[in-house]
Amino acid sequence: MQVDPGQRVAIEVDGPSHFLTGGSSGGDRDGDGDDCGGWVPLGATRLKRRQLRALGWRVLPIPVNEWPRGSRARQAYVAGQLARVWLERVQEARAR
Repeated sequence: MQVDPGQRVAIEVDGPSHFLTGGSSGGDRDGDGDDCGGWVPLGATRLKRRQLRALGWRVLPIPVNEWPRGSRARQAYVAGQLARVWLERVQEARAR
């Protein structure tokens, strides 16, 4: 999915099999720049994200515990997350 020309965003809803442990503390627990709601991604998930970033993709992980029920709620959730990614890109461009 592209947020704007030249910006590629990979969206993945990560289920329990993507994580070592779960928690409620939130934040970027593994230091890779993703806030997974306190869940720590397994090595394979972290490797996949690192490879996508190396290829120029912005990775938008969505932990399954944050994935809403219903298609409209999901569309709204993803739209909000993509808006956040777009704002981050604008802020990065202004900082340069």
